Amino acid sequence: MNKEIVASTMKLKLVSGKDAKDQPVYASKSFKGINPALSDDDMLAIGMALSTLQSLPLADVLRTDITEMSA
Repeated sequence: MNKEIVASTMKLKLVSGKDAKDQPVYASKSFKGINPALSDDDMLAIGMALSTLQSLPLADVLRTDITEMSA
């Protein structure tokens, strides 16, 4: 089986506040069309840099890859 990552999305998970039980509440910003060849380390660095442009603090940088498989 051959497989290839054909698309990637980066999501910034941001802390938007706390709920009644003092647990964090999250908001997110998604960036589609990320080059799938980008390394995880590079995506993390870019996500952290982009988070400095946000008004909410960063909790996590998430990556979603779409993989195409063929026989």
